[in-house]
Amino acid sequence: MEHINILDDAVYFLLTAIVVISVSNSLRLSTVIGYLVAGILLGPHGFQIITHVDGSRSLAEFGLVFLFFAIGLELPVARLLKLAKFLFGLGFIQVAATGAGLYGVFLWLGLTVKTSLVLACGLSLSSTAVVLQVLSDGNEVFSKHGRISFSVLLFQDLVAVLMLVGVSALGSQEAFSQEQLLSDSFKAFLGLFVMVVLGRYLIPLLYKLVGEKSQPDLFMAFTLFVILGVSMLAEKSKISMELGAFITGFLLAETDFRHKVEVEIRSFRGILLGLFFTGIGMKLDINIIKQNFHYIAAFLAIYIPAKFVLIYILTRLFRISHAPSMRISALLAPAGEFAFVILGPAMVTGILNPFWGQLSMAVAALSMLFTPFMYKLAKRWHPVTEAELEMAAQMEKEKVAS
Repeated sequence: MEHINILDDAVYFLLTAIVVISVSNSLRLSTVIGYLVAGILLGPHGFQIITHVDGSRSLAEFGLVFLFFAIGLELPVARLLKLAKFLFGLGFIQVAATGAGLYGVFLWLGLTVKTSLVLACGLSLSSTAVVLQVLSDGNEVFSKHGRISFSVLLFQDLVAVLMLVGVSALGSQEAFSQEQLLSDSFKAFLGLFVMVVLGRYLIPLLYKLVGEKSQPDLFMAFTLFVILGVSMLAEKSKISMELGAFITGFLLAETDFRHKVEVEIRSFRGILLGLFFTGIGMKLDINIIKQNFHYIAAFLAIYIPAKFVLIYILTRLFRISHAPSMRISALLAPAGEFAFVILGPAMVTGILNPFWGQLSMAVAALSMLFTPFMYKLAKRWHPVTEAELEMAAQMEKEKVAS
């Protein structure tokens, strides 16, 4: 009977994806929020349509693999160099300063070092999905504030890979002998070496051969094989699957097949990530959130304004004028989807107890809802000029032409 339950869950999830994507596009809301709400309704704390939440965890992990592979594809060396000042400068300082501040607050509240560190990592990041959607709606992705926001988000995406690896390490309860530690380290370095060789030389060559066949199904099958095959190699080498996928994507970002690969995995990535966020929603206990909503509201009332002010100060230190700084701060002040990527596994491994896990994910979800409204308010105070829009349109044309 188990296979029937799995089939039922798959049907419910696909129906959920259809509804969430349709409604989110109509209302111009983030699909991440839609999946979280759908998970709450479907899960054991909602209408109990799906009760065995852990059954879909393995499949949902593939969503993270596709996500980090796609992040790697977005980071060719040329782009890194072009955005270096804001990516590695402003991005690094923003994450470090926000994380340090949150870490201190959680320690002051009496939480353990591990719990404080994980919460600080998760809540120091912003929402790439929501911010890019908001900017796209106003054709402002290539505006000054759009490019700077994208640079910071790109760094956050990059550091999220390391954060997730760190959470996995913190959650490990195994006691390693010196021999086992040396063995695992050797496996990890060997695995990294093999992945770099494959990604730098063999896989691009094979992509060239596959591309010459002009068979879409063959190209799709090979792309899936590369992503999942490298992830399997990473796991067997004692490396995070997500890190292995990211390294492969980063190496393929310099090849001629980058854009085609990106298009091929887009739908898979979206659907599997939808499953991941739906699973997170299923774990949100509405009763705990209701009973402690005053704490959540109080934290939001401090968290968003404090993060807004910090980002504004940092952007001004980077000699960004007042109006773009206000818009950037409004976009980046709320939390993002990577909070769930980091906090979810931390709850599974026991680093976060249910109380703090539920509250922190509720804070992240609710703060993301504020992003479009905060940005509209910032634009009302400091409207985007026609000259800025014309410059953004020109830069977009140049990117398409290249």
